[in-house]
Amino acid sequence: MSTTERDAPDMATAEKFKVLSAILRASDEDDESIEARLVNDDEADEEGNPKPFVIVSNWEALSVINDKLNAALAPEAWKGWRIVYIAVDKDAGGRTGGPFADMRLSGSTSDTPCAPTEGPSPYLVPEGLFAIDSFATTGFDDEHDVCSGCNTVVRTSPDSYGWQPRFHRHSDGDVSCAKCLDAPDYLDAHTNKNRMLNDGLVNPADHGWTKVDVDFENGLHPGQNDDPRAIMKTLQDIGLDVLFTGERGQFDTRFAPWVRWDEAMGNGTAPESCSLCDENGTNETFEWDTDDKGWVCDSCGGTTMTETRDPAVAAKEALEKGTTKLPYDPGTETAKALRGEHSDYVKMTVTTITPEQFVSGEWTKGEKK
Repeated sequence: MSTTERDAPDMATAEKFKVLSAILRASDEDDESIEARLVNDDEADEEGNPKPFVIVSNWEALSVINDKLNAALAPEAWKGWRIVYIAVDKDAGGRTGGPFADMRLSGSTSDTPCAPTEGPSPYLVPEGLFAIDSFATTGFDDEHDVCSGCNTVVRTSPDSYGWQPRFHRHSDGDVSCAKCLDAPDYLDAHTNKNRMLNDGLVNPADHGWTKVDVDFENGLHPGQNDDPRAIMKTLQDIGLDVLFTGERGQFDTRFAPWVRWDEAMGNGTAPESCSLCDENGTNETFEWDTDDKGWVCDSCGGTTMTETRDPAVAAKEALEKGTTKLPYDPGTETAKALRGEHSDYVKMTVTTITPEQFVSGEWTKGEKK
């Protein structure tokens, strides 16, 4: 458990926040079983005030927190209502996470006994009681993590097809949110790599990259056989650095290249002749000087400065002439394999696994060789 001191939005919420912080801090000090941590949240309430975010490990932790919150904030009311909640939980055969994990009860009022939440609506928190989600956002630790730079919560589990992570997880396991991420390092980690950069975190255009006006697709639908490795090689062969951005669908990926001139390769075009001597040259008689940013003539040693071409224009020309596709169609070949037909490119293996193996996830790692 960890806590972060912050300004509370109003007096009522300030008191709740203070009590919540004390509950979690005491739990940590007493080594109790409330596995939760209080962190920052970028979201705000209707008045624009920031809300605390509590990451919990399970529903049982929520039940304990709600129990302690009401014992501290509404002790008199809680004496009577706590018995009701326990009785309701018993009648329902034990609800997920304990009797106080969900403070809403069916048809509840301040003076009427409640039925379980399986009963008719409305599902309400009895008047005078408190639920943690009335002033804080809650989430589970298998769906959220915390930025190591600013302690802000980030969602790590997709909640829609179009979901894009708003964080970057480093090789050591630390997480950086969009605000704390080192953009140059992040770009370097994706330069000339067969992986997509998340432009929701870093915009390559802000760092000297130019997007090529060409869209590519790779997936299981017919015709989606563009090959990012082949595209990257075609562009690198003319002296360009490459990175990719795009979006992932359920069965395919759409992506586009961004380019810049590789400093070691100059602007990709050597001069046709040396401007400092009368000898005509070819591309092979010049060598790019990274320090002076110019082409050095092998004959006289002089440096010729050339006008830099638009990298996106050069890239588009190269892509029109070069290799950009796989030698097969993934969708067509996968369909063959699923029908039991021979495919030179896609192999399918049928394996029966136990429920325990499925839950462990070990079956996804393949056979050890």
